[in-house]
Amino acid sequence: MILLADQITASYPGSKPVLRQATCALGRGTRLALLGANGSGKTTLLRCLSGAHKVDAGEIVLDGVALKRDKKGLREHRRRVQLVLQDPDDQLFSADVTQDVAFGPLNLGLSEEEVLHRVHEALELLGITHLAERPTHQLSYGERKRVTIAGAVAMRPDVLLLDEPTAGLDPSGVEETRAALERLTAQGTTILLATHDVDFALSWADEVAVVAGGQVEQGPILEVLADTDLVRRAHLRQPWQLELAVGLGLAVRPRTTEEMLAALNSSHRPTE
Repeated sequence: MILLADQITASYPGSKPVLRQATCALGRGTRLALLGANGSGKTTLLRCLSGAHKVDAGEIVLDGVALKRDKKGLREHRRRVQLVLQDPDDQLFSADVTQDVAFGPLNLGLSEEEVLHRVHEALELLGITHLAERPTHQLSYGERKRVTIAGAVAMRPDVLLLDEPTAGLDPSGVEETRAALERLTAQGTTILLATHDVDFALSWADEVAVVAGGQVEQGPILEVLADTDLVRRAHLRQPWQLELAVGLGLAVRPRTTEEMLAALNSSHRPTE
């Protein structure tokens, strides 16, 4: 286990707790999708895991060590656990892409050569090396999203927390983001991704964590999303692949369109 929210309770001044004794665990190299309705506490959980929001009770644990909220503890935690917000304009502030992606590594006190190496590496992983000299105000929404992720990746974190990285993107933007995520996981980054897109979650994630009623239900994605009562309580819907498979009485539970087509072809193949 690399990162753990252990029985945490979290609230904001003057409000009831958003999370109540909630637990969420990320194994090293995991692709974990975080699902829940608006206001359920997904972003709060991400902020707690990143150290940006102080929990009322419970602990945030990184590699078996509880987060200490002193300057040294928070600095080290945030170096290893990077949070990328939903709105890229909340995090973009430099004149051009290279300057923006370089900001974090420069604050680590790295040499100029090492900083430029990390910037190039991050842009390549996100598939946006062609944007290196582009002014940030000339970027499309999807490009801005990937630049903010590149800024986090340049810190070489152990864990990347992404808040709705595909929200507001057209289909090509979603696929470009998916391809970037595949490259990141292939090089060993652990990713927790909050999303409303259950179909994307089903096709991308290894595990899913559903936030409902201040609690977190986590497990293998097919098992959790097959729980119709949990999906209803979380104000979600089942992915169309699972609904169709159940409706057709298929023995398999496809996660992608390609797997669904293969299952349909198999089920209609005449027996010898």
